[in-house]
Amino acid sequence: MIKNVLITGSSYGIGFGIAKFLSNEKTNLILTGRNIKKLNEAKKKIKNKNVYSFQCDFEKNKSVRDLMIKIKKKFRNLDIIICNVGSGKTISSGNENFTVWQSMFNKNFFSSTNVIENYIKIFKINCKNTKIIVIGSIAGNFKGGAPLSYALAKNCLIKYVENISPILAKKKITINSISPGHVLLKNNNWDKKLKLHKSKVINMINNDVSLKRFCNIDDINNSINFLISNESNYINGINLIVDGKTK
Repeated sequence: MIKNVLITGSSYGIGFGIAKFLSNEKTNLILTGRNIKKLNEAKKKIKNKNVYSFQCDFEKNKSVRDLMIKIKKKFRNLDIIICNVGSGKTISSGNENFTVWQSMFNKNFFSSTNVIENYIKIFKINCKNTKIIVIGSIAGNFKGGAPLSYALAKNCLIKYVENISPILAKKKITINSISPGHVLLKNNNWDKKLKLHKSKVINMINNDVSLKRFCNIDDINNSINFLISNESNYINGINLIVDGKTK
């Protein structure tokens, strides 16, 4: 049976890496993002006829609601939802203001809760047996020295998953989060830091990460693969930390 899979923020970065991993002939893959040009480029790179793309700003509740209405018309249900939208680009701790706090929570908290809440409202009884995976960060456990506004937003997201899991279980939905750390991807923040300060960054990884390497997309995908499989059917509300044991 073909499964319907929604991945938020999947035109590039971690989301696109997850999309490529989950793309196969047994999957209707739904790519989403704000930039339609990037979405179309991503769709072309995934050589699968069952790939669909929808434009959406996940920070805006109405945009997410409209997306869910469109998806329901096209697909009767969603088997898997990966909430991936997020950003750590912000100012340093101690320099926050209202605009910064609001922006960080919109990008890293409401971008996921908007999806989950609108999915339940619009799909209703068709939500049964859906598996939801939320991409958090080790910053949510106050590891890695991330700015406070980003860390607190991710911490709230992880706690949201933990506390809403028994509520969603009544609807036969499971929800878990994955918190990767020090993710290295082409042109991402760590890639740029490596190019500018290679020896300093490598020394930091060797000192702070017990496995002495960056997290890669395969580490994230293997964790997702477990949590969406039948082997994880008795797992609900956990936060799976994928950080090579970071201090």
